[in-house]
Amino acid sequence: MSMIYDTIKEINEKLLSSEFDIVECLKKTRYVAKYYNDTTPFSWIKNELKGYEKFEDLPKYRVTREERIYRREISEILQ
Repeated sequence: MSMIYDTIKEINEKLLSSEFDIVECLKKTRYVAKYYNDTTPFSWIKNELKGYEKFEDLPKYRVTREERIYRREISEILQ
């Protein structure tokens, strides 16, 4: 149990630091979830690490709105 507690503490410290490796934190979070038999975050972590297979599976925060701006429009904006 102490090892899991230390891992959770380490994840929190890394996430609160100015420089952290998100991939490492996600992998350690997956390890902690597995220890507690919590399968809820598994698919989310897998998709975040390896990419989402279907557009429909993308969370809203991963979808961006595309807007094309052409040269003529830019020159009109700059005038």
